[in-house]
Amino acid sequence: MYKDDPTFPVLEIIELDPLTFRSDKPQELMEINPNGKVPTFVHGNIAMFESMAILQYMLDEFDFHSFLAPKDSTFRAKFYQFSYYMTSTVDNLTAVSSPIQRLLDDLRPGDNPDLVTLNKRAFSELVGPILSQELSDRDYFYGNNFTALDVVVGYFLSGCLRKRPDYLDKFPNLKKYVQSLQTRGPFQRSMEASPK
Repeated sequence: MYKDDPTFPVLEIIELDPLTFRSDKPQELMEINPNGKVPTFVHGNIAMFESMAILQYMLDEFDFHSFLAPKDSTFRAKFYQFSYYMTSTVDNLTAVSSPIQRLLDDLRPGDNPDLVTLNKRAFSELVGPILSQELSDRDYFYGNNFTALDVVVGYFLSGCLRKRPDYLDKFPNLKKYVQSLQTRGPFQRSMEASPK
């Protein structure tokens, strides 16, 4: 839809080998992001890390507000709240690697069975009910249209469905929501471009 629009930004995506990335960080990445994590984003002389900061920058810089992030205070409040909630709280419950993995001997502490059990309980008793109630019986998290809020919530819940599918068993509306998002063309194309 937008690929032929000359005002639409063109991204150059640099792929890293998922089999070696945890232990072998490319020097050019480390110079931009000393955390050695992805995503890392470069635009002109600006270099950024942290996915939520990158998304907010792109929404502002490339003016996607008309269709992805309405300039409406109710939307903005929900967008900021749930964006930070997903990236700080929810991501930690489904992650298999630590955000400080460079400093750990165990690069995948999220595989610890005791931690997985505790995280599942936290999702089941706290996170899932919050998200399920917020979504209710709607198709999207805000209004009747797909927005940047669905980019964030949908991304993390699709990761949950992929890595911890049993987390969503108690929340059929969340599971249906994620499965519906996965049928969208842009979602499918982004997954085709992602490392498996």
